[in-house]
Amino acid sequence: MSVVVVPVCTVVADSPGATFAVSDYTFTYKSTENVQQANGDTKSAAVFGVSRNGRPLGDITPGQTQFAAQDQTRLDASVMSEPLRDIFVVWEGTQGGQLSMNVKINPLIGFAWGGFALLLLGAGLAAWPKKGGE
Repeated sequence: MSVVVVPVCTVVADSPGATFAVSDYTFTYKSTENVQQANGDTKSAAVFGVSRNGRPLGDITPGQTQFAAQDQTRLDASVMSEPLRDIFVVWEGTQGGQLSMNVKINPLIGFAWGGFALLLLGAGLAAWPKKGGE
């Protein structure tokens, strides 16, 4: 098992069934969903099926929001969590029939959250009033 963040920028064809692989994960493009909001903003999401070593893990849906009034785009990341790692996926855009994807596999992220909980517990115990203060 690797304990290094694995960042990968790749492209995948904008056609259902197209795949790309990162580490031992396979991402299969399913569809793109576009929703026009009442204020003119457009929310888009790319749906990918994720499998690891041939075993399906579920779907992940990174997206984008195009703000009409500001003429700006926000990238909406999607995260899939496993016990020992998080899969962080960003859809960076579509150009020339290709989806540009950024995938990061963050190993052992659960230990970081556990350490934060331990830190809060220690701070709470240290701040607890003592009996018979001086």
